[in-house]
Amino acid sequence: MDAFGVQTDMRGNAQAAYEGEDAFRTNVPKVFATGDCRRGQSLVVRALAEGRRCAEAVDKFLSGEQN
Repeated sequence: MDAFGVQTDMRGNAQAAYEGEDAFRTNVPKVFATGDCRRGQSLVVRALAEGRRCAEAVDKFLSGEQN
């Protein structure tokens, strides 16, 4: 994350919102974060669910609309 300049929290996880217009976006334009790098280690089912939500956020960002 240092190489890209992504801001991190005190535990070293990427700072990215979970909800809202900026969901999963980091402070670096066009860089999204999800799963373990955003939350820290967690259950795989949470990582899968969060990955799907992040994919929706990226799709919305790229297409300019929500599906």
